[in-house]
Amino acid sequence: MKLHIGPPPHNPNFSPEKDDWRKFKEPGAILMQVLALPIGLILAGFVAYTWLKLAPTQPSLNSLNLLLLFILLIPIHEFIHLLVHPKAGWTKSSIAGVWPSRLLFYAHFIDPLPRNRLLAILIAPLIVLSMLPFLVCISLSVDSSTLFLFSVLNAVCACGDVFACLLILFQVPSRSQICNQGYWSYWKPDSSMAT
Repeated sequence: MKLHIGPPPHNPNFSPEKDDWRKFKEPGAILMQVLALPIGLILAGFVAYTWLKLAPTQPSLNSLNLLLLFILLIPIHEFIHLLVHPKAGWTKSSIAGVWPSRLLFYAHFIDPLPRNRLLAILIAPLIVLSMLPFLVCISLSVDSSTLFLFSVLNAVCACGDVFACLLILFQVPSRSQICNQGYWSYWKPDSSMAT
């Protein structure tokens, strides 16, 4: 795994124009965040509603707590993405980065991945950090205001991941490979997969 500051790096060994890769239809980083935010707000509302209806919790909102949870959440969220990378992120192809000018944190894999593996990478933090705490609290009848806030806040933060999943589901056939060149994504049918 490598650490990187700036936009996702280019892979010098990947030439999409030479190997019949097709470019995604996707917005730039800032527009993506604007378009994804409503998804995050809807997700957060759903997660909060579900917690309040089914789990024993008495949330207390405190701006300092929210800030501290947010600062803690970002590296944990990105680390979970990395854990779903090949070899749990311990390869030179896995990159943890921050893009300050776009206010983005990311876990990036520079080599091609099967479409469904990428979907799993994208959705893993939502499952682990938003759904799992809820299931634990409801199963054990535990009242945790902190887990409630962490879960809801992560749902907002997962908006870009869910937006990316929707782009992939609507544009890329299931038996395909996906690869990024910097920020931009490309796909092609995977000839090694049985039809």
